[in-house]
Amino acid sequence: MATAKSAYESLPTTLISEGEDTPNLRFDVKAQVHLDNKDEKFVSVGDLGTFANVTKAFVGAASFELPWAYMQAGLAGSITGVVVLAVMSHFSLSRLAKCNELMGKLSTYPEIGKKAYGTPGKVITWFGIIAMTIGVCGSYVVFISKTLASLVPGTEQWQWVLIVLGPIILLSWLRTYSHLVYTSTFGIFALIMALVVTFVDCGLHHTPAPLSEYPSVRIDSYPLFLGNAAFLYLISSAILPIERSMTKPQNFSKILGYSIALVTIVNLTFGLIAYVFYGDCSGKDSDNADACTQSNVIDNLKHGPLATAVKLALSIDLLFTTIVFLLPISEALEHELFDRTNFGTFSTEVKRNALRTVACVLIALIAWAIPFFALLTGLTGGFGNNILGLILPPIFYLKLKSQQQDKRRGVLHESKWEEEDSLSDPSAEAVVKPIEYFCGLELTKERLEFLKLAEVSVCIFISIFGVLFLGLSVYFFGSAIAKQK
Repeated sequence: MATAKSAYESLPTTLISEGEDTPNLRFDVKAQVHLDNKDEKFVSVGDLGTFANVTKAFVGAASFELPWAYMQAGLAGSITGVVVLAVMSHFSLSRLAKCNELMGKLSTYPEIGKKAYGTPGKVITWFGIIAMTIGVCGSYVVFISKTLASLVPGTEQWQWVLIVLGPIILLSWLRTYSHLVYTSTFGIFALIMALVVTFVDCGLHHTPAPLSEYPSVRIDSYPLFLGNAAFLYLISSAILPIERSMTKPQNFSKILGYSIALVTIVNLTFGLIAYVFYGDCSGKDSDNADACTQSNVIDNLKHGPLATAVKLALSIDLLFTTIVFLLPISEALEHELFDRTNFGTFSTEVKRNALRTVACVLIALIAWAIPFFALLTGLTGGFGNNILGLILPPIFYLKLKSQQQDKRRGVLHESKWEEEDSLSDPSAEAVVKPIEYFCGLELTKERLEFLKLAEVSVCIFISIFGVLFLGLSVYFFGSAIAKQK
């Protein structure tokens, strides 16, 4: 999903209105963050830098639940599902980026929702943002608490949730993010180390069974796979700030496609190798890490100093990633709820800290209530990430495009009267009718209408799929969580 660096780069500019009195949180080609600097000149990012930023936003702790997710879908089912979801996410996230262009200004996701459907659009966008944030951060707390409980004998997971809650609350009170940005280097190191150690562990301590022993498709548990895959792909929070930071925003869809292709290849390779080497849990003790693939593949690592170092490194990284992911949401809510001219006064700062504390407590409650990493990431992917990544972008895009076309018709109507006036006035300049383009190409009217209809059809299909996906996710993950309890 995201390392500390990618989460920090993606969220602030997406969610916080860029008013004159609002702290502008931006990233340049070096991904350094500048705070509340009104004289700052925005540094645009080239195609290569954009590719790196998008790819970093996809990569993170979610990769470690993918082997378990692939087990829920089967070999052929997981490969097919990942490719289809990758294509759908590219289409939907590209439409979200185009919403920025249709707005005619740099806009936040809630602003796009409000422009498209008024207050209901803004409210449902905020609902998705809050659901996604609590779910993502809750997943990270589950990862941390379960990992530390496995490393410290005599302790339980819920105890570590309470222990971790303290530093999360204190760190959430920070008013500057600059101290946390530099944890990203450590986070990237931890992630790469974990991937390498997992590959080595597979090769040294496990022998894969014949592929014929692995199911091709598992229909009964397929939604469990989809939710976890969605957690990885639907990175809606990163799209708007990355697209608007580009030197050539018109290239964003292409760069996004390249990034998704690379991420798909890497995660299919890692996930399938880990699943095949650690084994399928059918007919085995699913809680035995030596017998089959666990919901967090890090739990499959052979016990030893190296495995312990990997677990500690990832836990430290995810602690800071939780804060980095939470802080911009908190600040955005504060700008919605409080008078920003009172920021800095004692009473307002107390209220801001109280709001952030409530958010941290909610995250801890989610981690306590759903202490299963793969199940919580899957539920979050099928719910919050799905709302923001599949359901809303296509319908917001269609609505904004319709509004733009209505406006254009009004302009053309006025141009028609001007053209008639010019015919009666020989001295008047001729009005040149605009030429319509689709994907940068001049098209015939028939071809243009066909492509527009196809785009509308795909948008509607993806939104409907997202709604059905949401219902299935709630049902299947709810049932799986109840069984675990």
